[in-house]
Amino acid sequence: MDPLMSMNEAFIVRLNGILEKNYKNEKFGVKELASEAGISRSNLHRKLHQINGLSASEFIMAFRLQKAYVLLKNEVSTVSEIAYAVGFKSPSYFSKCFQNQYHFSPGNVKNRAEVQAPLIPNIDLSKETSKNKSFFGNFLHLNNLARQNLKVYSFTVVIIVLLIALGVITTLNLRSGNDLQTTKSIAILPIEATSKLINEEILSEGMHQGLISSLGKIKGFNVLSRNTTLKYKDSQKSKDHIIRELGIDFLVAGKVNYSDKDSVFLDLTLHKMGSPESGLLKFTFNNSVENIISIQNEATKNIGLSSGVLLKPQKGLDQENTRKIDKLAYKNYIRGMYYLHKSTQEEFDKGIQYLYKALDADPAEPLVYAGLAYGYVILGHSSSENRDVFGMAKFAARKAIELDSTQLEAYAAMASINIYHDRKWKEAEELFDYLLMRNPSMANVHYDKAWYCMLIGDKVNAIKHHELAEKLDPFNSKYIAWSGWLYAYYGHYDKAMEKVETALQISPNNPVAYFTKGFIHQLKNDTARAMQAYAKVYELNPRMIGMYGAFSAKNGEIRKTYELIEEVKTWPKSPWKNWTLAVLYAGLNDTKEAVRMLNTEPKHAFVAWAAVVPAFDGIKHQDEFKSFVSSLNLPVRKEKTVGTLLK
Repeated sequence: MDPLMSMNEAFIVRLNGILEKNYKNEKFGVKELASEAGISRSNLHRKLHQINGLSASEFIMAFRLQKAYVLLKNEVSTVSEIAYAVGFKSPSYFSKCFQNQYHFSPGNVKNRAEVQAPLIPNIDLSKETSKNKSFFGNFLHLNNLARQNLKVYSFTVVIIVLLIALGVITTLNLRSGNDLQTTKSIAILPIEATSKLINEEILSEGMHQGLISSLGKIKGFNVLSRNTTLKYKDSQKSKDHIIRELGIDFLVAGKVNYSDKDSVFLDLTLHKMGSPESGLLKFTFNNSVENIISIQNEATKNIGLSSGVLLKPQKGLDQENTRKIDKLAYKNYIRGMYYLHKSTQEEFDKGIQYLYKALDADPAEPLVYAGLAYGYVILGHSSSENRDVFGMAKFAARKAIELDSTQLEAYAAMASINIYHDRKWKEAEELFDYLLMRNPSMANVHYDKAWYCMLIGDKVNAIKHHELAEKLDPFNSKYIAWSGWLYAYYGHYDKAMEKVETALQISPNNPVAYFTKGFIHQLKNDTARAMQAYAKVYELNPRMIGMYGAFSAKNGEIRKTYELIEEVKTWPKSPWKNWTLAVLYAGLNDTKEAVRMLNTEPKHAFVAWAAVVPAFDGIKHQDEFKSFVSSLNLPVRKEKTVGTLLK
């Protein structure tokens, strides 16, 4: 451990021990804390500010408010009594401070779910090593050290102070209820792009996705995904018609030109229902490509203000607004992301190669590491013959956060890694809550949270978050098809089949849609149709062989299942191979082999879901399988009714 950080840790431990003994005394303040600590007031302030960006008075205030929070959560007394108990002279002043800190009143504590901020382990984010010398990074690093040894100072207060600090410095983050109106929905049409230096389709997608990501940080907006508006590329439909079709409040159209002098000219028009076809308002930005992040965030701010969702301008610009990006790194970054969003393995590999080219141009560009994390997480979910890529995803996500602590996409990758690979359930929950607080428009986060909720038995939130993912990305056939599977799992077959048909309208040869169709017929005991659907899955994607073979075994075609097992054994070593063999052996009720494959490295992202999916129902009563489930250390199930959502 870094000796400097060891001293910082010891210093915080000592201060918290002093405060624990004295926080109830309303006269105990900065002077007294400094005296007890054997340090001057100026040195106390300087050292605290150096460690975590807080003044001494803010440090004391945060400690007292955290104590109050715990007491209020446990409903041990009235608000006034608790105010006095934690060292405030006036209940009204306490309420004001509490509201400022947590953005809800003391009286509402018992009605609110706690929101944890993310904590990414094993990253050195200290000021001495981080490119972005942010309070966020330093505070996270300190907490990584502190949570092992700080017995007195609750980890929760660090988290809450961190959230408040983020509220001060984050781009367009307006958490106060006075700053937000009712949530509005908005979509961005495909950006018309012209350039002689870069493929225009790639430039269009890069600018489009960057604006969507930036807009999502305004909490008053629900921002539809890029896929939602792609069908309107070159459309002759009026803006009112598109707004009506999408059911949105605002629509943004735009043009971008990337000149031969590496400058970007961006022209955006904001539309709403009933506004002239020429638009409600226009915005124009012209700057060097190295300022592309500033351009996108400035455009976002203008859209937020002009729409009325953002009621007052951001008071200051943080590092995310002003950070410059290497020109070549940016071009290779948007090329990489463009190919990562394609469907073939060859295109995906090309995307990864472009991202590494971007790192050649700038080895410290956080956007690129976040892109790599995203790519490797997607690869880890797939049925392709990949290695255990989650380790690479984790490294890339951590590096992105180390370089720029505002990279929400990197945190989203860490959330996926926590549930699909590391199985760190508490950390995943903290990240999900944090991400959706910061950007509720992240469809992929809603999707991952839905499957986590399904895993732990939280039916209501599983359905809720899956539907939110679809709402934000309504033409994503994968989301829709898996939503059908989820509804079938909960016994709502008509709703499930509606989802399947919708998915097939969007993508007629979608193997997941046919997989879900087979699952529905299987649950309805329609063996012939189930077998027909599973056979179609195998035809469309021969690597999705598991349920076809398992269902064959359940229906007496055991020889076919063993033949398929031998076929799978010839595949190269991969997580998907191990998962597929586990499913096939479970179909044969071979508990020993099924569990062996579930425990064989590399493990697939789906392994934990073996505990709940029906494919393993035939062996779930066996002690060996129960032992496997126990090893997952799943949180206690949160059984709830889903009925109210389905009426």
